[in-house]
Amino acid sequence: MTDKTVKYQLLPTKEGGDTFVEDHDKYYKCCGYYQSKRHVQIFGVLGVLVIGFLIALIILLSIDDSGIPNNNNNDTCSAFLTTRPTPSYATHPATFASSNPSFPYHHVRLPNSIKPIHYDLFLQPDYQKLINQGNVSILLHCHQTTNFILFHIRGLTIHDLQIVGDTIGDELAITETLQDPRNDYYYVKLNSSLTVGTNYTLIIRFSGAIYPNLLRGFYRSTYVTASGQKRYLYTTDFEPTDARMAFPCFDEPAMKATFQLSIVVPPDYYALFNMPERYNRSHTDGSTTIYFDKSVPMSTYLVAFVISDFDHLEKRSKDNILVRSWTHAEKVQETQLSLQVATDCVTYYGKIFNIKYPLPKLDLIAIPDFSSGGMENWGLITFNEVQFLYNDKYATSTNIFYLVTTVAHEVAHQWFGDLVTMDWWSDVWLNEGFATFVSYIGMQDSNPELKAYQQFSLRTMAKAIVDDSLPSSHPVYQPVNDPNQIGALFDHISYDKGASLLRMLYEYFGAQTFFRSIETYLKSYAYGNAKSRNLWTAMSSVTGENINEIMNTWLLQMNYPVVTVKLSNNIMKISQTRFLEDKNGQTLVNQTSPYKYKWLIPFCYETSNGYINRTIIGKNGATFQLSNTPKWVKANCNQTGYYRVNYDIKMWQNLINQVQNDQK
Repeated sequence: MTDKTVKYQLLPTKEGGDTFVEDHDKYYKCCGYYQSKRHVQIFGVLGVLVIGFLIALIILLSIDDSGIPNNNNNDTCSAFLTTRPTPSYATHPATFASSNPSFPYHHVRLPNSIKPIHYDLFLQPDYQKLINQGNVSILLHCHQTTNFILFHIRGLTIHDLQIVGDTIGDELAITETLQDPRNDYYYVKLNSSLTVGTNYTLIIRFSGAIYPNLLRGFYRSTYVTASGQKRYLYTTDFEPTDARMAFPCFDEPAMKATFQLSIVVPPDYYALFNMPERYNRSHTDGSTTIYFDKSVPMSTYLVAFVISDFDHLEKRSKDNILVRSWTHAEKVQETQLSLQVATDCVTYYGKIFNIKYPLPKLDLIAIPDFSSGGMENWGLITFNEVQFLYNDKYATSTNIFYLVTTVAHEVAHQWFGDLVTMDWWSDVWLNEGFATFVSYIGMQDSNPELKAYQQFSLRTMAKAIVDDSLPSSHPVYQPVNDPNQIGALFDHISYDKGASLLRMLYEYFGAQTFFRSIETYLKSYAYGNAKSRNLWTAMSSVTGENINEIMNTWLLQMNYPVVTVKLSNNIMKISQTRFLEDKNGQTLVNQTSPYKYKWLIPFCYETSNGYINRTIIGKNGATFQLSNTPKWVKANCNQTGYYRVNYDIKMWQNLINQVQNDQK
């Protein structure tokens, strides 16, 4: 996902909302605003005005904002529902954990005893009332003996629940159900233990909301046509933990499964899913049920579906992948640039990774109300309109650059993030850092006139190196012990420092060796999950270097080194110290590090004699004996290393003289 930080600045989680103050008198006293009679009078008048405004607003909203537009001149579609028979389930109302303090499970991650294999999801939304309703059958496999099943829901009501053993086909007896709103858990206790090695089916009928303004989960978006007609579409955004708002699921990256969706849509609307449409059935009321192909194994946060009246353009990539770009009909021609970039990248990435794009199609769709630049849902990438539509009458060179990099970034995720997904959010940099770095290479191939790769240091590394020079920074790898911490990880450190570290390795080992390592990694963990050390192991097997030892010094401690270079005749000495913009700030936070703020540095230097050397600098520095005394030495070739460089006075002056001579 691009620009993820914006989402979590604007949309705090439900646990992180406003704090309400009950003792207002104490509040105003402590804040220096003790309420005098005059204050009370003023607040009283303001209160009346606010109440009047709210009443007027409620009346106004009640006139015409009920989901699917009413039947008037500007709003032409209406709600349709069909009935799908559901089994006769045993009903098990849940007790909320808030009223039951002895909730039996106390970890923030799901147990490994039960894992999903396949979801069969049917949705029958009431688009006018903004109700999401349906049922899901989840095929499970028992890996360890257990007498309970735990899954995620948030904002959903479970009406019926049934567990059936696939071996004997009998319904299992449920003795208790509980909810834990703090961790979004739904707990089902069974009368007997499940058998290891056996499959079971969890069948749930549920309902919830289609959110009109939340921009996450399953929500409604709007756009206005040139004639002033207000139109609606219905879309999803599930990263990181919002699939549970749309359907009951095992909502963690490592709980990969296949998905099959069928969904009811109103007349003149169409649905998109991660996979192509298999077939559809029309109903007498004008609605249609669309059935989609079964997906490949993927994480829940990558599931996506969009219901809209959009139009599209389409192209075939060089390796015959169908790529389509979607937006409302009046702007569909403005998707041509994004379509071209995606079509180029889907072929180019397949070539450099030596793994062809694994799905039969790739849809790209512009969402009018979207909380980030783009979201890498596998086979159905959603974008903010601003970073997807291109009009050459108004676009600046900056607009073009960010549009191209956003599309290239999200297409790169189809391999790094979708095909192979981080095991847990602590390694989110594996997704975001890699997509950020590779997007520059994809842009260079698709739109070479932008000279994107030459701009990496300025546009990406510079942002990271500024934030990472502060004592308030954090390591790239950040343990997540609370789901509410996940959003904070989508920042310049995960995206831009992660990308900069990968670029440092790319430049040090060379493109061929680097991408051979990536191919090894992707093929080893395809359709599964991985951790940082798995990437380093793959790179070590190709390069012959202990990459895990090197990169742990970069991932597990914050900040970076300043490398000092001193030259005496033909002897060059290298040393390193931790760089902080505010040296006094290091006492303000906990500064402990397992590596004592020393790094193993992939180091490069070049001399006036044309000599270039690459080597790993140890924690205690290094000494080099040059063949002769050069006029100048330049460290950190092409600014590709994630460190700063300082020289002795004479070396600085020699570099300044060379720059001045070059300008003459």
